[in-house]
Amino acid sequence: MTALPAAARSYICAVIVAGLVAGGFALPHVMHPLPILGLAVLTILCSSVSEVDGSGSLSMSLGGVVGIAAICITGASGATFVAAASALHYTAGGQPGIKRAFNAGQYAVSGALGGLLFDALHGPVGHLAQSDFPSVIPILMAVVILYSVVNQLLVLGIIYLTQPRSARRLTSQAIPWTSSPYLAYGFLSLLMAALWENFGAPTATLLLIPLVVTRTTFASFMDQRKAYDATIAALIQAVETKDHYTRGHSERVSSGSVMIARQLGLRDDKVKALRYAGMLHDVGKMGVPTRVLQKQGTLTVPEADAVRAHPARGLEMLGDIEFLQEALSGIYHHHERMDGKGYPLGLKGMEIPEFARVIMVADAFDSMTSNRSYRPAMSIEAAIDELVACSGVQFDPTMVQAMVGALHEHGWRVQGAAESRLPIPAREPVVPGQPTSGSAILPRRIMSAYSSVESES
Repeated sequence: MTALPAAARSYICAVIVAGLVAGGFALPHVMHPLPILGLAVLTILCSSVSEVDGSGSLSMSLGGVVGIAAICITGASGATFVAAASALHYTAGGQPGIKRAFNAGQYAVSGALGGLLFDALHGPVGHLAQSDFPSVIPILMAVVILYSVVNQLLVLGIIYLTQPRSARRLTSQAIPWTSSPYLAYGFLSLLMAALWENFGAPTATLLLIPLVVTRTTFASFMDQRKAYDATIAALIQAVETKDHYTRGHSERVSSGSVMIARQLGLRDDKVKALRYAGMLHDVGKMGVPTRVLQKQGTLTVPEADAVRAHPARGLEMLGDIEFLQEALSGIYHHHERMDGKGYPLGLKGMEIPEFARVIMVADAFDSMTSNRSYRPAMSIEAAIDELVACSGVQFDPTMVQAMVGALHEHGWRVQGAAESRLPIPAREPVVPGQPTSGSAILPRRIMSAYSSVESES
């Protein structure tokens, strides 16, 4: 707590006090504590199960399903305490008391406001029956939206005060009505409340079993993905140990590939596959002698052939790894050229797989802006000019345009810049395939050197 900024400490205290005030107003209105106690225990158990996914996203947990159902079953007073109980969930390794207190305040405020809205809209509290349908559905959907918005905005508040960059990334998730899972959870809450009121608590609890199984399965998937990432990290480390001049290169190419993919609006599954492909595009260098990778002079023909073989070696190494199948085309063909003068197969234009056309642009840009054994790094502006100048000849113009747009929007993580993102100043539009004013630094000679030596790297 003492390590947090003063504004963050004040904010946390304010949320905790707001939760206590909500509980203080709700306590005199509690008429039947037993259902509230049962729902509170249930929400603790469900929230504990939800913790195992480790996704770190702003989403409603299974405890939220119970909390919304509590609004229908017990009203605002009971929902305040049931929602606050979510903060008592089990977390491996424990959780700081101040964080639990903040979470309790956050959930209590969300539950209280959601319950008050349900009452204001004349929702049936404690007597949900068949005659209440379908009129109760829009009422509860409004409650779900309010509950989720309040809950998530309170979280975003503390993130903004402590991690501004992360908050900007998560802000889009603070509008739950743009995502169908929130409304789906609302329907589950409504179903649970109907079962609770008409068939008793044990029957309503059975509804949560398939949800728990689904969450557990998802947790296993997340653990598997972490294992994949660890495997990939080990392979990249092995490559960069041999070729220290490219240290960090694979990660930056992966980041650049993802930037292009998002600029193009590719689906999330393709973005993930591209992320893997970018990370592993040079894994075949493990089969290239270290003395060749670190040679400062001109490569001999046999040495150049050894470097040019690295895409095929990467394909051989990764071909049997099932989760990398979609990424293999990018790894194998990322040194092709649009004019057909690349390798390993000399593919031309749209014959080159989409992943490879993305990676070749990100790879070239990072290579040009990084120090190498045979030349210093180019400036970001000069590298952009080179991409544009070679658009349609070496690179896909669409991918170059996407890369330039992403750079202007997000900046670039330059080698040796202490992992800071450097902003790219706005520039006048450029015409693909034509040199620009910034390319006056002998662009053809620079790009020729890149094509003959750099592209082998």
